[in-house]
Amino acid sequence: MLFTANGYWFKGKSLDSLERISDILKQLPSIEKVVVVPYTERNPRSAEFQKAIAYKDFRSSQGNLGMDFVQLPFDYPLYIMYSSGTTGLPKCMVQSAGGVLINQLKELLLHTDLKREDTIFYFTTCGWMMWNWLTCSLAVGATLMLYDGFPFHPQAGGSGRWRRITRSRFSGRARATLPRSWPQA
Repeated sequence: MLFTANGYWFKGKSLDSLERISDILKQLPSIEKVVVVPYTERNPRSAEFQKAIAYKDFRSSQGNLGMDFVQLPFDYPLYIMYSSGTTGLPKCMVQSAGGVLINQLKELLLHTDLKREDTIFYFTTCGWMMWNWLTCSLAVGATLMLYDGFPFHPQAGGSGRWRRITRSRFSGRARATLPRSWPQA
């Protein structure tokens, strides 16, 4: 099963992702169902591939359903991460559930001194590896602040919106992790 958004935002423009998903499905015949989540449109067009189902049709209408969790081995594949290709051709790396968790906890706890009472923000999209790193902050018990889009893009209200967000959310020990090139709020 594959979950995908119907598109994404980049520099204030909506870009379609379903055509790319259609190409991916040609290479992965084992995928039985593709759940299309509306993101850039409330009611996106239906996908042109047979395996697609809209998220609203996939979701159960029943409430309080239980969930079965299965204990899997430490080295069980969690996700495939693709390199950016800065050091050659892009390559995929299979990350194991236990290995990636230990490594990211090491980085968050030791390298960034993240604590349970902290709020963490790092500008990223879910297509970049920093999103995986950021979500691992939940294992520390920290609070995540997610912002989809570029907070300094003119159509996002520029840095004024970023200042309003940080004033309302970050206080006390909480801090934002920002690239050095960004203006501090």
